Amino acid sequence: MYKYKYADLDCDYCLYCKKYEFGICPYIMDFLDDLKLDKAFHEAVDNAESCNNNHKQTLIMLREGLANNAL
Repeated sequence: MYKYKYADLDCDYCLYCKKYEFGICPYIMDFLDDLKLDKAFHEAVDNAESCNNNHKQTLIMLREGLANNAL
């Protein structure tokens, strides 16, 4: 079974990026179980403040969740 990687979620191809409710990327949330296994995703969460795409708010939220052992 295919496991999604963070690189699969490219904002350049996303038709919904500008419509995210509360700035949260639904695709990251939908594929979170797969992304938890991806080193690049964990690096993106660790460096969320420097993110320069529409994933920033989602990554910050997840980083705060990691601090509280939510992931």
